[in-house]
Amino acid sequence: MPVNVVAPIRHYLQSADRVPDNVHVVDLLPAHKLGGLVDAAVLHGGQGTVQTACATGVPFVGMGLQPEQTWHVVLCERRGNAVSLPPKKAGSPDFVTAVNRVLADPGIRAAAKEVQRAYAAEDGARAVARIIAGNLAS
Repeated sequence: MPVNVVAPIRHYLQSADRVPDNVHVVDLLPAHKLGGLVDAAVLHGGQGTVQTACATGVPFVGMGLQPEQTWHVVLCERRGNAVSLPPKKAGSPDFVTAVNRVLADPGIRAAAKEVQRAYAAEDGARAVARIIAGNLAS
């Protein structure tokens, strides 16, 4: 694929492992600071990675590894800002198609920006405090 990949996988690699020239291996990254610097993400569907992609307006291909991760990805796919793919499809033509889709489909890209705006309009801490206070009062 003619893309540049930033891969926080250094801790998984052995000294003899090699990756293609377009894969830039790094340590773990502050993903929330990458919004606006990346065109798409490929992630496992964990709460943190999904919320970060949503909050930064990054469309993504999600491959849930656990049931709740699959659920997170499917919810975003229904919203239109992600494509869900089974992990067994990693490295397959379906994976390439999914990545190309999140990179090129204007509807997915627009949905990702809409989700980002919705996140920015929320005050999560205030909402949680209100819910907790309501539960304590009852």
